[in-house]
Amino acid sequence: MAGLSHSFPPQKQAPRPSKRLGFGLHFGLLLAVGPVVAVLWSGCIDSTCSTDADCAKSEYCPLAVGACLLPTPIPSACKPRPEGCTSAVLEVCGCDGETHESACVAAQAGTAVAFEGPCEEQPEPEPVVGCGASCGDGEYCELPTGACVLGTAEGSCQPIPEGCIDEVKSPVCGCDGIEYDSPCHAAMAQVQVFAEGSCACTTSPDSCPNGTFCELGVGGCFDSAPTGVCRSIPTTCPVAYVPVCGCDGDDYENACVAAQAGTSVAFEGVCEEPVVGCGAGCGAGNYCELPLGACVLGTAEGSCQPVPEGCIDEVKSLVCGCDGLEYDSPCHAAMAQVQVFAEGSCACTTTPDSCPNGTFCQLGVGGCFDAEATGVCKTIPTTCPIAYVPVCGCNGEDYDNACGAAAEGQNVAALGECELPNDPPPGP
Repeated sequence: MAGLSHSFPPQKQAPRPSKRLGFGLHFGLLLAVGPVVAVLWSGCIDSTCSTDADCAKSEYCPLAVGACLLPTPIPSACKPRPEGCTSAVLEVCGCDGETHESACVAAQAGTAVAFEGPCEEQPEPEPVVGCGASCGDGEYCELPTGACVLGTAEGSCQPIPEGCIDEVKSPVCGCDGIEYDSPCHAAMAQVQVFAEGSCACTTSPDSCPNGTFCELGVGGCFDSAPTGVCRSIPTTCPVAYVPVCGCDGDDYENACVAAQAGTSVAFEGVCEEPVVGCGAGCGAGNYCELPLGACVLGTAEGSCQPVPEGCIDEVKSLVCGCDGLEYDSPCHAAMAQVQVFAEGSCACTTTPDSCPNGTFCQLGVGGCFDAEATGVCKTIPTTCPIAYVPVCGCNGEDYDNACGAAAEGQNVAALGECELPNDPPPGP
């Protein structure tokens, strides 16, 4: 039994108890007819057992596999030990702590099965989650910070604070998605601490504790970097039809039902195919105006506006158009029927969304070797001249000329073909 760490209940040696009667015979009847009838019946009904010691020497207690490892095994009924077993070998560890060739051989030895496999290879015990059994009165189960997301951490019972008067205010986000003034205040509410600081969140996984979700403002999921507040997922909702479209693109009867699904509200009303731009387009003398920067998203709804006839009185206020060109003012961009990508110049970096769709951030030759390089948003060409003036792109690919690289949104790392086996420079 070397290496066996399971604690098996002792197999007590005790005389076989009197046979118990089945449920069909009322105890009062025994009192009425006397012990003789009881003896006659005792030979017909199996006795119950919790260990092998409760059975006769020719019997054993056939508990369920692993039941003998429990503090209080579910009782079984004594059965005769089998007289013969097949030659099949499927080793088991018996409740007597010995390895047997099979469950049948274990039964022949008068013992049930603790687990499959040799006793030396007993399975690892299941980890304690939380505090196992509940804590006593006046105590709560304290887990490590953030453990409520994992759902597998072991905790310890701690006394519930009676007050937090002397606690310095140090906000924490509880596992219920509610902010508390300090860890002490969370403990008073018997709530685990999910994270230090506020319950502000993003839509990234594990941004909120289990049982909560990151609730954004209506339409917040259309933001490029949405933030919200961790809220408890409701368990019940009112029966009211106030339809909303969830950020997951599904329809919900109301905002509460959307929250039950762990999603924020994209907009009120049922989900429909969103109108992109101005739908069928605007008439002569009009252009489609989109929100600032919406040309990167490609999903925004716009409105038809008249094309300005002039911008003489406009104060110079540079904007970068969605065509990658700079304009003296939003009015000048509107005259060119161009959406405004960003206020200010078209200076850019190689970070995503630094330039509008259809453009790329054009750096100087070799600029991709500079981690802090800045460039200018330029329109991605749709056609290029047939000229062989080879360049090496910032992606490590060869191009016939610089225009060919730009057509793929790539900058020029060096003039001439790429030299192998050099690794491609970082960034476009």
